[in-house]
Amino acid sequence: MRGFWLILLAWGMAVGAAEVPIYSGTSVLSSEGDIELAQGQQRALQQVLVKASGDASVASDPALGGKLARAARLELQHRLETPTPPANGDAAAQRLRLVADFDPVGVQKLLSELGRPLWGAERPTVLVWLVIDNLGSQQIASAFQTSALDALIDTAAARGLPIQLPRMDGVDRNRIDPVTLWDATPNLVIGASQRYGARVILVARLKKAAGSWSARYTLIDGRQFEHWQANAGTAAELLATAITDSADRLARRYAVESGAAALGKIVAQIEALDSAADYAKVMRYFGQLPAVRSVETIGAVGNRLQLQLDVAVGLRRLQQLLVIDQILQFVAATPPPTTATAAAAGAAAADAPAALQLRLIH
Repeated sequence: MRGFWLILLAWGMAVGAAEVPIYSGTSVLSSEGDIELAQGQQRALQQVLVKASGDASVASDPALGGKLARAARLELQHRLETPTPPANGDAAAQRLRLVADFDPVGVQKLLSELGRPLWGAERPTVLVWLVIDNLGSQQIASAFQTSALDALIDTAAARGLPIQLPRMDGVDRNRIDPVTLWDATPNLVIGASQRYGARVILVARLKKAAGSWSARYTLIDGRQFEHWQANAGTAAELLATAITDSADRLARRYAVESGAAALGKIVAQIEALDSAADYAKVMRYFGQLPAVRSVETIGAVGNRLQLQLDVAVGLRRLQQLLVIDQILQFVAATPPPTTATAAAAGAAAADAPAALQLRLIH
């Protein structure tokens, strides 16, 4: 499965989208015994659930525990692989590995039971511009340096995110250099990326200083872009973070919730806003949350803010997103009115809450 990403990385032509092997998962085994195999199947299924939903938190969902016992039934086939020993003799890299393929319909049903979204197999290929500043010497990574990018490639495979690196041939070097890329605006990066036909572009800027590493990331999707930062002890950790954070952000835009009706327009009361900065933080959060189509201010009294949200997901999924982001805490949902009018609106509408009560996390 890792070979799929190696081929994609080395592809010199434009790759706008790719259909990735979502329903195949891997797990390292300590032996070929039945108990170890069963545990490996469950770990592989967890990986598939993360890939298929785009939501890393599903692996730690308490509701998943008992359902993992289905792994053997959902498995279509598996094989055991022993990797070729690396030149450095690393024993950990030679451990037995399980590669398991699972039934897509069964996996989708399981995600529906967990109230998780589904991210389709055709996903935008992410062009990754990686510039590394190693004690003042800057360099852009190319598609021919895959042996040094294991953390990037393996994390992309685990998250089901197709990636591509620039070739950094004469054409690329004429369009952009490491110094320019280090502080490049999104529009400049888009211009330098035109030959690859990529709609989604990730710029990762890694810098080494005083025994640790820092990173600045920019994710460009069409004309939308986001910036964020991270720190870690190693460059490998920051390469993995670049992919996990990007996959999380893209899944929020493209994954589709199964089964549950969208909340639609609903009133939300937010508590514990102690300053204008808190108000701006809440408005900025809802403005950037793909699950919220629009946000309007109704009014404010004391430290409470009342908003009207147009929510594109169901209540359960919204609660999951709030837990992941840790900006707002879900307090309560006001039950819908139990009237003949509500009943006549249909079961889905009758189950929808009338309002939400949230609290800003300080």
